[in-house]
Amino acid sequence: MLQTSASVGSNTHTVEFGLFFDIDGVVTRGRTLLPHSKSAFRLLTDDSGHFLVPSIFVTNAGNTVRQSKAKQLSDWLGIQVLNTLILVHNSINFLDTLMLHNYRL
Repeated sequence: MLQTSASVGSNTHTVEFGLFFDIDGVVTRGRTLLPHSKSAFRLLTDDSGHFLVPSIFVTNAGNTVRQSKAKQLSDWLGIQVLNTLILVHNSINFLDTLMLHNYRL
């Protein structure tokens, strides 16, 4: 179980789950943002574009650089996607990513 604290305004609550988003074919198709992706992610973020629920993006595109994919998603979705939230099949270990963001299994 993933656990982290999230703040919305003056309310802080503990979230006991997290979300994984497959970028390829779910959020985007090739270099195109799929319809409703942007509006869906607005529901998962606060007014500043920060996630309300722990979220990680995964891709099997081995030719992807995490930093450029994070910037591309940030620009397309209008939210803050940190490069440490992108898991490429050859990127850092999954558990290291969870620990980096203070998520607990």
